[in-house]
Amino acid sequence: MGLPCFDIAGISLNADNQNLAVLSRMNGYLLPHTLKQTDIRFSFETRDYIPSPQGRMISDDHSSIQWMEKPLAQDGYFIYTCAQGARGEILALVDVQADWRSAHGVTLNVPEGFSQHGVEIENYIWSCMQILTGIVFRYGALHFQGVAIHASTIKWRDQGIAFCAPSGTGKSTQVKLWQKYKDDVTVLNDDNPIVRVIADQAMIFGTPWSGSAHINRNDSAPLTAIILLEQAETNSLARVAQEEAVFKFIPRVFLPYYNKTYLDLALNIVETVVRIVPVYALKCRPDQEAVELVYQCLK
Repeated sequence: MGLPCFDIAGISLNADNQNLAVLSRMNGYLLPHTLKQTDIRFSFETRDYIPSPQGRMISDDHSSIQWMEKPLAQDGYFIYTCAQGARGEILALVDVQADWRSAHGVTLNVPEGFSQHGVEIENYIWSCMQILTGIVFRYGALHFQGVAIHASTIKWRDQGIAFCAPSGTGKSTQVKLWQKYKDDVTVLNDDNPIVRVIADQAMIFGTPWSGSAHINRNDSAPLTAIILLEQAETNSLARVAQEEAVFKFIPRVFLPYYNKTYLDLALNIVETVVRIVPVYALKCRPDQEAVELVYQCLK
């Protein structure tokens, strides 16, 4: 049997692991056939103990996901999560090659059904590994003119609309309003879609990494509007000038600050996307009028 292969955002990857439990949330992107070569490669194993990696820490000490540069920068990175935030036993770790095209994941072996504080640890570990694989894919996508963005994204009449804002601002709320008041609305991704520039067109893709709600779809659409949300007492919509749009959109993009070469590549992709796709500032309430303002720009 060949390795399980997936197609995510038009980028192929395989997983050297016949047990797909660790990748169960990617099943909607599973190809019905195997591929001899893929764009990104994963392998996995389970160990009774995961030793602490050695290198230079490049993440915040208190981050729940730790990020370490290997002793030689050209060798890649370790990304891992522990039992108690940044401390305790390592539960899941990925050893990533410097080009983000190959990664080896290790999960901690725990007894089946073992739980702590009401949480089944095995499922929690699989969830952690799924997040880590998403980080690998996020930066591997840069090789294919793709960036991951923090947005709730819909497909409406074959048009992609990305609602961008800090967490808690109302991105998901706007998506739900579109589902309520407009027909033919599909949610591509509720948290972490991929935007790719393909043949001078910006395309928005659903991915299996979609926040705690796990709302996503293996589908895509031309990205026709980026909506920067802001809560307000009254509704208003205004086109944002291109130079200003770049700076306002950048905080919603997952950027590879760890490496200047990759950062420059990501910023170039962002500038291209903003050149192609109109960006709007939507100051809004959670109501139908906010939907209609955006609708009038797109119809």
